[in-house]
Amino acid sequence: MFVLLSPAKKLQQGPIGTTIPHFLEESLAIADKLKTFSHSELHQLLHTSQKITEQNIQRYQSFSKAQLMHEGSAAIMTYAGDVYRYFNPQQFDASEQEYIQSHFGIITGLYGLLRPFDKMLPYRLEMKNKLLIDNTLLTHYWHQRLAQYLSQERLAPNTPVIMLASNEYSAAIDNQTLNIIQVDFKERRDNTLKTIAVNAKRARGMMAAYIVKTKPQCIQDLHGFDDGGYRFVPDQSTYSHLLFVRDA
Repeated sequence: MFVLLSPAKKLQQGPIGTTIPHFLEESLAIADKLKTFSHSELHQLLHTSQKITEQNIQRYQSFSKAQLMHEGSAAIMTYAGDVYRYFNPQQFDASEQEYIQSHFGIITGLYGLLRPFDKMLPYRLEMKNKLLIDNTLLTHYWHQRLAQYLSQERLAPNTPVIMLASNEYSAAIDNQTLNIIQVDFKERRDNTLKTIAVNAKRARGMMAAYIVKTKPQCIQDLHGFDDGGYRFVPDQSTYSHLLFVRDA
């Protein structure tokens, strides 16, 4: 079983990473292109405030392999959004962190796919940002690269891939070459099922922690997840789509 997560815009200072990103050369090429952007061009691309735009101008100007090797922090400990707060990877011991490293991946616009303890430098670049690399948008740029890496190098054939990434990032993953298991978290309000974005992010984090703690051997082992009041809904689920619902 393998788990895919989204990154987060909110970052914090994490410990130094222990491994090197698989797609480091591609990341350096993307960063080199962003180094050529003016303040206004980067502001328009990222849709960020003037302060955050300036921060990322400086980040990309100093972005280098040498800096990453020297300063790069562990990705799983650096992302600090809702998914990661509820995952809380800091809670796990060394053996559980080894499990995380071998069973989880983080899809990103800049790094393609990170192992949890890969070195990363802070950045802002979302998969949906309209940056052209080799005349194609980021989602398409990474699509074939990630499919080939995961299917031919990283995963055994037919390994279940638990998709805990958002639609923005899961769009970079090829459903045709991988055994994708989509997981949805919804709330029942006035007899209607609704997806509440912030709660779905938190639920993905809780599910990630549940997987580390229980080390499921098959998809059915995920059905017991009940953190945060969620319950598996078998009559609205299939093998490749798991629905969890809680009352609002």
